[in-house]
Amino acid sequence: MNYGKPDRLPFYEFLGFFLGPNYQQVAGEGLDSGVDVFDYFGFDKIEYVYVDFDPIPSFVTKTLQEDERYITVAVEGGGLM
Repeated sequence: MNYGKPDRLPFYEFLGFFLGPNYQQVAGEGLDSGVDVFDYFGFDKIEYVYVDFDPIPSFVTKTLQEDERYITVAVEGGGLM
């Protein structure tokens, strides 16, 4: 990143306005079927990247103690339940 002055603000639609009944209304007002609404209106693309912060390799769930009333288990995140 060069941290310069941006040329414009991002143009997103993330509230789901074009889903369900709203999409049907827009389609009923003349939008061709099969058109991607986000491309048609020129929204910026949103990319999501999943980052796994768990240790690699992950912990194995292991039963540490068990009696008539309780079971103590070490879970994947390293905690005890």
